[in-house]
Amino acid sequence: MSGVQYKQNDLRFSLGLDEFGFAVDKTFNLGTLTRNPQLNMGYTFVGAQYVDNRYDKLGIRSGIGLELPVNQFELYGEVGPTLYMVEDVDVELEAAMGVRVRF
Repeated sequence: MSGVQYKQNDLRFSLGLDEFGFAVDKTFNLGTLTRNPQLNMGYTFVGAQYVDNRYDKLGIRSGIGLELPVNQFELYGEVGPTLYMVEDVDVELEAAMGVRVRF
């Protein structure tokens, strides 16, 4: 699901443009969870997504990621499984990488 993403504090909203879909995730900073500031660039997430696909439609997702701030931008990469449960039950390993503009 390639598209645009809006992140506010620990909530993230994604809108897929190549294949219509949307997702909502709650993110957790690994540095805060482990009380280790060296892990502040890492995060984990859990959420749900809908994708307009014949077999994989509604899924629960989770994963782990890394974000690297560069001036007004943020480079990120993440990976995790999604459990789809409508039309067909399926687990897919999904990954994403991209650039976020910070306002």
